[in-house]
Amino acid sequence: MICNNIVSVNTIGGIVDEDTTGLSPVILIEDISKNFLDDGFNLLGVIGFFLGLASLYFAKVTFDAQRQTELHTTNAPKSAQIGKLKDLSRHFYRNLVCICAMTLKYLDDSNRNNGVRINYPSESNVLKLKTLPDEIIYDIDEEEKSYAIRHEFKLLLRNFNTEVDVASEHFSRINIYDDAISQDIDNIIFKQLFLLCRSYDILLSLDKVSCPQAVADSLHIILKEHFTKLKGNKIIDKENQFMCHVNRILNDINKQDKFKESIDPKGSLYRSYDMIPGLMADYYSDKNRDGEKRDFDEILFTEETDKNGKKRIEIIVDRQKFVDCIRNEGNDKSRMLADFIDKISSITEFEKFREVFYNECLEEKDYKNTYENISGYFKFINQNKWMFRDLLLVIVTMDCTLETKKIGMVNFTSL
Repeated sequence: MICNNIVSVNTIGGIVDEDTTGLSPVILIEDISKNFLDDGFNLLGVIGFFLGLASLYFAKVTFDAQRQTELHTTNAPKSAQIGKLKDLSRHFYRNLVCICAMTLKYLDDSNRNNGVRINYPSESNVLKLKTLPDEIIYDIDEEEKSYAIRHEFKLLLRNFNTEVDVASEHFSRINIYDDAISQDIDNIIFKQLFLLCRSYDILLSLDKVSCPQAVADSLHIILKEHFTKLKGNKIIDKENQFMCHVNRILNDINKQDKFKESIDPKGSLYRSYDMIPGLMADYYSDKNRDGEKRDFDEILFTEETDKNGKKRIEIIVDRQKFVDCIRNEGNDKSRMLADFIDKISSITEFEKFREVFYNECLEEKDYKNTYENISGYFKFINQNKWMFRDLLLVIVTMDCTLETKKIGMVNFTSL
């Protein structure tokens, strides 16, 4: 008699098939072992995995390179930063003139009634003095040595902007103490040449130029700006009541004291200017620079000894060389400016003044009144050599009196 069907399970993974015809069971075994290299599907997967990693690596390298290229593309070229720094001489000089025009109108006796000030400089004029750091200092591709200097200069500009905000707020207070106003005026006048002097550090770190050359170039720009504005201004203006301050200051024996009295209460103009010849004195005090060049076109740095035996640097401008430098620029605008400087520096008397500024719409008294107010300016300009320390006071005085007509004043009663 045949035994019952037998079904058994193999531990390897096989199964026992039912055998209904014999006594011995037939065992079927399922092979579940793997051969890693012979399995085509797994080998392709591994290859694909490593190709994916390689693609990811090259994609990252390409992305970083593209990002770096975009970064350099958005950065300004070094030449643009150098050009902006050189233009700061003109910028800060114009700021200086505007500040002095404001303070001249604010401190003038005509702005008082029974000892109380009547008007203050418009906020729109004062706040224009602010200089945005990002408009002066660009993002450029440059080594670390200039980064720290540029960053510090940005902080100086931000500090100056804060001082302008404070000055604007103080000007609008009718009962503010004179000492507080004098301090505000001192801050914003002083900072113009101070910031210019500090900008030389950045320029020298970026440009292959000597310190004396950088200073000479900036003083040339200041002088050119003065004569350019003078040429475009209305010299004979009977409505400008502040023109009388030109001779009041320049014809006085103590010009500096008169300038302080009318415009600059704490003498910040000369205090800031003296940083520039001081910088030159430090430069030439280096024994390695003995005999080094001191003559830069029309600018001469000469060593003098004061009454106390202390050596200092005087900056002298050769008028004719200055005119020749402008004329040699070669364009029509520069040639006309050079001709203008030649004409006004030849004015030594009233008749010559009327000839140079002749206008058929003007009356004889208009010429006379103007000449009586500003003849001291022409007397100084007529010299062949200009001591820059004295020249600075002369041109600032002349320019700020002309600028007064552009300075708006707000009446305290309107507040």
